[in-house]
Amino acid sequence: MKTQFPKQFKEFKTLLDSFSERELNCDQIDFTIHDDEEHVPITHFFQDPEKLKSEFVCWGEKVADNLVLSWLLDGKNLDEAPIAMIDSEVSPVSVVALNPDDFLSMLPYGTRAIGSIAETYSWCLQKPEYAEESLSQYTDEYFQNQLTKRINSAKNKGEEAIRAYLENVEMYKTNGYNLAEIERPIDEVKAEGLKEGLAYLELLNWYESNQFTIAKNPFLLIKEAIDRYPNFFDRVIELGLPFQK
Repeated sequence: MKTQFPKQFKEFKTLLDSFSERELNCDQIDFTIHDDEEHVPITHFFQDPEKLKSEFVCWGEKVADNLVLSWLLDGKNLDEAPIAMIDSEVSPVSVVALNPDDFLSMLPYGTRAIGSIAETYSWCLQKPEYAEESLSQYTDEYFQNQLTKRINSAKNKGEEAIRAYLENVEMYKTNGYNLAEIERPIDEVKAEGLKEGLAYLELLNWYESNQFTIAKNPFLLIKEAIDRYPNFFDRVIELGLPFQK
């Protein structure tokens, strides 16, 4: 059975599929949309996944075995429903975006970052005395710097690959290993590294070409979503998530 997912992700999925076809890794976003509903590992979390399907549509993963779901709450359809994430450590277990557009706008920062922010904010709601210290870093400038670092890293993957390769060569020399096992032309090493960064640069170009705005401050979007839907965790527990607060 084909996976249903928000229409906002139709063209985005085409982009991700093109990466797979060309064997380009876009690990900077750690996000996958599945073709096959059975591939999504909801059974890793719910003993009776049919109960989950009555209210949620699970259509993607962050990294491996980490769910991305649409919560069909209050009669909302898939294209407007809030989006939640459950990871393999069951943290965060929260809504992270009010709608698919917000989630898509945050993806260039990566699902790891989205999950970390959601986890930090949820923790601060339980420990408000730490909120100012823990959340004050999430400024517009902070996220601009994070995006710039990702872009620079993608552009410099070739040099990074060469540096890692030369360090490996030096280690082999120091320890008396056979260099023939790892020796490669430098140009080949650089080309392979550049290929690793290409997907992320193409992804950013996709956002620009489609005039889709990248969120300036994901924290504000995540905070708004969690504040709007604070009972997500309790609801998935009711539906059979085998963990406790």
